[in-house]
Amino acid sequence: MNLKLENIHLNQIITSKKQAFEKLIRIFQQKNCCEFEYLQSMEKRDLESSVALGNFLALPHGNFEGNNLIFRNCIEIVHLKNTLNWDGQPVKFVIGLAVKDSEQIDYIQKIGLAFIDVEKVEEILNDSDLSKQKILDWIINN
Repeated sequence: MNLKLENIHLNQIITSKKQAFEKLIRIFQQKNCCEFEYLQSMEKRDLESSVALGNFLALPHGNFEGNNLIFRNCIEIVHLKNTLNWDGQPVKFVIGLAVKDSEQIDYIQKIGLAFIDVEKVEEILNDSDLSKQKILDWIINN
C-alpha cells in the first residue's frame, strides 16, 4: 500500500455521505487518479452494500464497472472532526479507494486490520495530539 502523509486529511467537517463522496472525487481528480464518473461508481457500490463497516470506518470504493475509470491507484484518508451518521453507523474516518479491481481486496484487508480493534480506533480518535504521522503509522503497521 503506497500511503503517504499527503494522502491524509485531518479534522475535516463532512455532514453527509454526498459530501464525503464529493470530497473524495475532488481529491481523486486533483491527483489525476480517475474519471469524474468514478463518483457514480462509488455511490452505486454504497447502495449495493453500505461501505460503513463499523468501528468508525466508511470505506468508499467503486464497483466492478468503475474499474475502467481508474487511471492509477489512489487512497485517501479523511479524518472527521465531527461524527458522521452513515447508514446508522457512526463514522470518523472516510477512507476512499480508487484502486484497480485486482488490488482492491488487498487494500480493503489491510485497512480492515487497522480498524478491527475498536479500542485501538478509539485510542487514535481520543488522541489530543493526533497527527497525520500517527494515522499513517497506525494504518501501515497493522
